[in-house]
Amino acid sequence: MTQPGVYWMLSAPFANIIGLYSNIAEGPGNLLGANGDDRQIKWLTKTLTSLKQSGDRKALVIATHHPPYSSGGHSPSKDMLAQIDKACNDAGVVPHAMLAGHSHNYQRYTRTTRLGGAQVQIPHLVAGCSGHAESAVTAATGQQMGETIFEKVAKGLRLSYDDGDRHAACDRNGRDDQWREEPVR
Repeated sequence: MTQPGVYWMLSAPFANIIGLYSNIAEGPGNLLGANGDDRQIKWLTKTLTSLKQSGDRKALVIATHHPPYSSGGHSPSKDMLAQIDKACNDAGVVPHAMLAGHSHNYQRYTRTTRLGGAQVQIPHLVAGCSGHAESAVTAATGQQMGETIFEKVAKGLRLSYDDGDRHAACDRNGRDDQWREEPVR
C-alpha cells in the first residue's frame, strides 16, 4: 500500500478498503479540500472505475472519519454522502459497507437507497467511542435523508472471512470478541 496523501486504498485478500479524508474543520465532513480542491473526489471516482473495469470481486469498504449518516453525537454529512454516491454511480460500483468514527458512540444502520440504477442496502457502522465520553444515539426508525432510508439493525457486529479452505468469524456483542477459525466444510 502506498500512502502519498491522506486518502488511500488497501487491497487485502478479501476486501478493498478505501480511506477518505473528511477532516475539513470540525465537521460535518466533506471530501472537497481547501478552495474547492476536488482531487480526492476525482481519485475516488478513478479508483472505483478501475476496480469495476478490472472485474475485481472483493468486498468494497469505504471509510471516513466523519459519518455520512449519524443519529447521535455529531451530525451527519449530507454533502459527503452525496459526493461518495456520485463517485459510486459514475463508476457503477456499490460499496459493501461504510465505516466512520467521529460520533462518540457505536451505531449500526442499514441504508436502503438507489445506486447504479438498482435498489441496494448498505451497512453503515459508526464506531467513534474511544477517548471521549459516549454520546446518546436516537434510534433509527426509517428516517429519510433524500431518497435514502436508514433502519436500525440488531446490536452487535460480525466480521468474517472465507478463503475456501478456512472460515473465521469475530462476533462483537459485548461478550465475545475472539476470532474463531475453523475448516470450511
